[in-house]
Parts: sequence; C-alpha cells; structure tokens
Amino acid sequence: MLNEVEFVLSRWAGRCVRWLRFFDLPVVAAAVMIVPSVLASSDAWADDVHAMPARQARIKDIASIEGIRDNQLVGYGIVVGLQGTGDSQQTTFPTQTLAATLLRMGVSVPATSIRVQNLAAVFVSATLPPFARPGTKLDITASSAGDAKSLEGGLLLMTALYGADGKIYAQAQGPLVVGG
Repeated sequence: MLNEVEFVLSRWAGRCVRWLRFFDLPVVAAAVMIVPSVLASSDAWADDVHAMPARQARIKDIASIEGIRDNQLVGYGIVVGLQGTGDSQQTTFPTQTLAATLLRMGVSVPATSIRVQNLAAVFVSATLPPFARPGTKLDITASSAGDAKSLEGGLLLMTALYGADGKIYAQAQGPLVVGG
C-alpha cells in the first residue's frame, strides 16, 4: 500500500521529470524515488489512494536543476563622506584609488598630495540570483579593506562587481546603511 505522501510525490515526479526533459534540463537530484515493487505490492492501491487526502510538494523542494544556482560577485571600491572615520594616512591604497578615479574624471591630482580621512577603501560582495534580469536590484555588503573606524553615513562610488569568470555582472553605488 502506498502512503499518501508517496502517492502524491509519485504522481508528480513523472510529470516533473517530463517537464524538465521537455526543456532539456537534466535532473541532478530528487528526493523522490518511485519503487516499482511498492506499486506492485498491492492490487488495490488505486482504491486506497482515493481515500487519502491530497498533499502538495513544490518542485523546488524535491528536485534541483544542474547549473541553476546563485552566483557570488565581488568588487573593490571607495566610500566617501565619512566625516573623519575613514582610513588613516598610513593606509596608502585608498588615496591611490581616489587619485586614479579622479584622473579618469579628468582631474590630475598626485596621490601623495591627497590628505583625507573621509574616505575608505572597501570590498563589495553580492549574490546574483539565478535568472536575474538587467535592472534587478541586489543587496550588497561593503567591508573596509583598510583601517576605517566606521562606514556610517558614507556613499559608495560606482563599483564594478565581478563574477568568478572575471566578467562584470553588476554595478553598485549609493548611500550605505550600517546594520548590526
């Protein structure tokens, strides 16, 4: 005899696998096994099935599709407007990064002459969900790469976010919200 969960899962498993094969998507893992001996063990399994209440199982709970996963993104950027809580003068790479950014904008300033404590170099990370479309909003995490005391009140300048293959998949910019 089939119990009610086995019946519902066995009924939908065949449909799910046919649907996945229709779209040429290989099934990697499934939490459902239809054992022919269980089906053959009862001559009256159909009569028992109609007496059972129906249960539902979502496809994402019983199967996964090969190649469908989140993608981790990472980037390096600058947070400005920190009101004295940014990196110290001893940390040189934030000032070099700011000098290079200003040079791209047409302002030539030597890195040695920049003396600001209101900026911080940060690493930015995000998770790109599967099937994300252009314009999808992402939550990012910015972490100080230097010795900044706090990023509170800062503004992240345009930062490219790269995937594991080295391609740019997203851009991040805007005011930071400090959470605990």
